[in-house]
Amino acid sequence: MIAALRAVIEAAILPPGLFLILLLGAAVCLRHRRRISMLLLCAVLSVLYLLSSPLVARWLAGILEQDQVPAVATALRGHADAIVVLGCDRYSDAPEFGRDDVSACSLVRLRYAAELAQQSGLPVLISGGNPRGETVPEAEIMGRVMQERLGVVARWLEGRSRNTDENAKFSAKLLMADQVKRVALVTHAIHMRRAARAFRRAGLEVTPAPTYYYSVRARAPAWAQVLPTTQSLLVSTLALREQFGLLWYILTGR
Repeated sequence: MIAALRAVIEAAILPPGLFLILLLGAAVCLRHRRRISMLLLCAVLSVLYLLSSPLVARWLAGILEQDQVPAVATALRGHADAIVVLGCDRYSDAPEFGRDDVSACSLVRLRYAAELAQQSGLPVLISGGNPRGETVPEAEIMGRVMQERLGVVARWLEGRSRNTDENAKFSAKLLMADQVKRVALVTHAIHMRRAARAFRRAGLEVTPAPTYYYSVRARAPAWAQVLPTTQSLLVSTLALREQFGLLWYILTGR
């Protein structure tokens, strides 16, 4: 019930749901409240432009990424006893592979986790379930890809979790059963603050190992930074979603 409530609220306050609600309000007010209707329409256009601007997208991402320092693989041995990498959706029914495969987002995390594992010698736990009722857990798919394409065999596969909070709880249970309490946590830099909070609350000591920074300045002319792009809208939405997620954790005591 709580998860459903969060999903509804999230859909209403984040793009594109936010734009649809504002446009619906503008349509309702058009006949008798024309001024309000025009204000709502202007609000939609203004917010859409701002969130689609590379400059604003990087700024929003930077708020979450500014304190996320890249991990040093050679130093992990003294601060962590295992590497935990979180799933990031899947590529369902991939035509070229004839089965589910990892998404581009998950592959970014896997690649970095494999590099850290190879350089540090630490064992790997992969966390990711089947939040939409899929047959094969995401962790199993990621484990196969990590072994076959990246040459690293995961020691643990956590395949029950449906969200970041459950990633933490179920991973902690597996790790603590093997007397592991210190982990290097691999996820996107924009997601790290919320993920690290969840894992610490689950009883683990966390060394952040963030990857893929959205706030890195693109190699493009200055004038291009104010031109709207779909990629920038996606980054802005991800950043706002993470801020909403952090607020949700605070309100629910997580």
